[in-house]
Amino acid sequence: MAIDTRHPREIRADVRRGTLTGVTAGLGQGYVQANLAVLPREAAYDFLLFCQRNPRPCPLLEVTDVGSPEPVGVAPGADLRTDIPRYRIYKDGVLADEVTNPGDVPVFWACGVTPQAVALASKPSFMLTHSPGHMFITDVPNSSLAAL
Repeated sequence: MAIDTRHPREIRADVRRGTLTGVTAGLGQGYVQANLAVLPREAAYDFLLFCQRNPRPCPLLEVTDVGSPEPVGVAPGADLRTDIPRYRIYKDGVLADEVTNPGDVPVFWACGVTPQAVALASKPSFMLTHSPGHMFITDVPNSSLAAL
């Protein structure tokens, strides 16, 4: 697998244009790749609390404002509606669709497969995640999150 050392902004631009549709493994070398979970407002707080209480398996990188697709803390100028190659839509905990552009949805941002599994187990009426291997590449260097 080829390693792509471009800055994440350039890689996200390719995703947004539709020229990059595959998995993100090996892209943005040295930058944090993050998982995405989008939940209805009424479920988001419980999910946030779960992540905060379980920081090692569920390291929370950012929570956007309700309705905002821009993760200003980890990737200013990015758009979570267009900057991930593929998304999954769940309804009542069941996979309903896989799309390349989820449209305008409220965004709750978190990192980690564990919180996604927990959220799905609670069978929210709606949940949107990244598809497996199709991660969001942040502007955050891996070294800034390294444990001592």
